[in-house]
Amino acid sequence: MLPFGVILKLLARKPLIFDMHENYPAALKSYKKTSFIERILKNYKAAEVVEKFLIRFVNKIIVVTEENKNRLLERGIPSKKIKLVSNTVDIEQFTPTTSLPSESQNYADNFTLIYSGRVSFNRGLDTAIEALQYLKNSVPNVKLLIVGEGPHLPKLKKLANVLGVEEYVDFLSWPGHAKIKGYISMADICLIPQPSNEHADTTVPHKLFEYMSQAKPILSSDAKPLKRILEETKSGLWFESNNPKDFAKKVEEIKNSHADYGVNGKKAVENKYNWENDKRELLDLYLELSGGRR
Repeated sequence: MLPFGVILKLLARKPLIFDMHENYPAALKSYKKTSFIERILKNYKAAEVVEKFLIRFVNKIIVVTEENKNRLLERGIPSKKIKLVSNTVDIEQFTPTTSLPSESQNYADNFTLIYSGRVSFNRGLDTAIEALQYLKNSVPNVKLLIVGEGPHLPKLKKLANVLGVEEYVDFLSWPGHAKIKGYISMADICLIPQPSNEHADTTVPHKLFEYMSQAKPILSSDAKPLKRILEETKSGLWFESNNPKDFAKKVEEIKNSHADYGVNGKKAVENKYNWENDKRELLDLYLELSGGRR
């Protein structure tokens, strides 16, 4: 969309804001390409060249992480051109709930690990399933719940079967965003296992802040923004990307810890990582470009 935005800017002579919620070239690099046409249309290098050329026409760039801001600074983009507005949670809308889904009674006696969202090959869910080989011995009542839809589901189900851990993992249909916090409330630990790579190291998933708002301990990969936020807020632990043994070890550490990971995360969302704060940053940007006119 950036090329069209630049054309409109030049025609209309209006300021252009580039909302860089994703590091698009890096996203293309991390996506699985299954055909020759996809390899052409989703070419990482071509997208990087186009972005570098067109970004000079942009008045302001919105990024969601400090890491992506630093990437742009290293490429010579002036700091005054970059605005950090993260994709945090609206705590007035996404409030804690005691209303659990009907399935919750099936897991009352389990130590429950929950992932919610898109089920694609780059989400690290294979690592979570592989970790069950170790957790079934150290945490025998463990249950991994993968709540969502996506093209990688059949392969994950096959992996669980091949490893002999199918009884320790359930795949639940996506209930809709309005109901997902009920499933999050079932969790003992919430998961973000997507491995560290150029894309994951410059963005942050919205679900992180949703998990924190529900006062749930979090286990994430060592993707840079996730690791930084977990260490800053003391809301959970991180594991070495693609390492199921370390994943299992960190689950055990959280389970046996007396740390208030969930409480810490909820406080961090209430005080800092919420949309009320980020909304003000966005409004300030619009006011600056409009000359202070509302």
